[in-house]
Amino acid sequence: MTDTSPESGFTSRASRRAVLRAGALGGASLAAAALFGCKTAEKAPEAAAPAAGSAAPKAVNEDLVALNDPSRPFPYIIPEYPATPKTGGIFRMSTQYDIANFDPTSGTSNTNIAVTASVTEGLVGLKHGPFGHPVRADLIPRLAKTWETSPDGLTITFNLDDNIKFQNIAPVNGRPMTSEDVKKVYERYKTVGVSQSSFSNVEAINTPNPKTVQIKLKQPQPDFLTLLSTRILPIYALELVDTEDLKKGTKTIGTGAYQLKEARRGETITYVRNPEYRDKARAGYLDGAVWTIQPDPSARLAAFRVGQVDFADAPFRGLDESIAFKKSDPQYNMAGSPTLSGGIGIALQLKNPKYQDERVRQAISLALDRQAYIATLSQNMGVAHFPLQPWGYVFDTPPSADVAGPWMKLDIAESKKLLTAAGAEKLSIDVINYYLTEGAIGFYADNMKKSGIPMTIRTTDLVSFSAEWQTNKYADAAGGSTTGANLVADIFYKDMIKTNSPGNRWNLSDPQIDTWADQQSVELNPQKRKEILRKMWDQLQTKAYRPLTAPGVVGGGLPWTKYIKGWVPTSQVAGAIQASGDCGNYMYDMWFDK
Repeated sequence: MTDTSPESGFTSRASRRAVLRAGALGGASLAAAALFGCKTAEKAPEAAAPAAGSAAPKAVNEDLVALNDPSRPFPYIIPEYPATPKTGGIFRMSTQYDIANFDPTSGTSNTNIAVTASVTEGLVGLKHGPFGHPVRADLIPRLAKTWETSPDGLTITFNLDDNIKFQNIAPVNGRPMTSEDVKKVYERYKTVGVSQSSFSNVEAINTPNPKTVQIKLKQPQPDFLTLLSTRILPIYALELVDTEDLKKGTKTIGTGAYQLKEARRGETITYVRNPEYRDKARAGYLDGAVWTIQPDPSARLAAFRVGQVDFADAPFRGLDESIAFKKSDPQYNMAGSPTLSGGIGIALQLKNPKYQDERVRQAISLALDRQAYIATLSQNMGVAHFPLQPWGYVFDTPPSADVAGPWMKLDIAESKKLLTAAGAEKLSIDVINYYLTEGAIGFYADNMKKSGIPMTIRTTDLVSFSAEWQTNKYADAAGGSTTGANLVADIFYKDMIKTNSPGNRWNLSDPQIDTWADQQSVELNPQKRKEILRKMWDQLQTKAYRPLTAPGVVGGGLPWTKYIKGWVPTSQVAGAIQASGDCGNYMYDMWFDK
């Protein structure tokens, strides 16, 4: 039975396998996200501009534009009109992410993954930009031109594209990429580093011939194909492991339409077109890109305002700032993302003895005024009781506050009683922070102080923070960010919470949750999977393992110049496609209308 299909648009005539994936995710908002049927790769339709006096053209993505919520300050999708793409130009981006290294096994932060993801490809990719659904994952061919899943769900066979070559850079020197390269890279992910859990269900990887990869699973896994589409699992040249170029962050080589020219820590990252890219229809319109590393959001915004860059990643310190910018500078495109869950906020180190009594965690949760958080940081736009795990995997409609459990409300008196009962009246929290904005981290500190739980904040640089956060070794608490590409249930209900999983930033350890995590991961019956996920949801909320999760807020918009076409920088498909992390990976569709 094949998973590939030739439909266009975003409706899907899905295979039985794809339908099973659909039901496994569930949810009105994320029900669409579950239709993981492959689509053929496609560009915007090319057409001449209308003659003078003729009717204005319709947006070629008007079906997706219709999904925008007019009550939100920013749209999810920007209209794309018929036009013939132009070639040439250098895409200039200001990014907050410096270079830690280029090794995808060392971390899922953009400091580790963004550059390698920009010059490589996976077996499959995701439909993106103005043609990418804001919450649904539509797979597209990348290194694999077709793939097929066996009726029992245990074997996936990938047929590689023709004439795939690595970029013509020493020591690889443009050699052909074969199925053996895919096998060896995936086997490295399986045995080394932070993404091992993504391959824990892989029994074997076979290569019957140079153009065929066959992955055998121990048990059916509804989310596996979609995991392979994300930026955290690219196929790169393994020679650079032996030379230690990946580890040192000096060189990375893939098969993509753009290749790395130069990377200077703390300064710039420069890409140029790969002149030998195999697919001339997808070889990219731009000549290259330059990313300027600017940790200060004010510097990123200033560079954008004066035209030094075409796009500034995360230049605002909060929603208020981004709304004010939209009003003052309407000549720019701005877009936002849908709210499907809360954010990590501040993660507690659950290995720390002071957090192992659930009454302490419950008390901390009761001390956080989530409604005030939304009022202060999100102009009263948001949902106070949304936890970290997206609701759409479990519920058909957004859940009410009572489903979030008894601890996601403000009750300082009860909080104090619980701390007293646990012998933790003098509890204090020491937070290491990089990701949280000044407004967010300031709110946490002030709110917890008012509730009788003092909080100290130690803000550090990104590389230093990642050394503690990415390894799960921070001592007390951390102002965290997401752990990777977050479009599948397994990320939230296995990788983030199973004991000893590299993505389990909290070091949460609950044998019952571990059992359920494994069960849901291989359950093909949609309703049965939802029932397991609901049990996990309730356990996570009752035990208050993540008491300082930020509520579900409306995030600030991201601005970019209107002459950029074929690209939308906001997080799409539940965060799987992200501005800094993926713009290089999907830059081949970008072009400048100027």
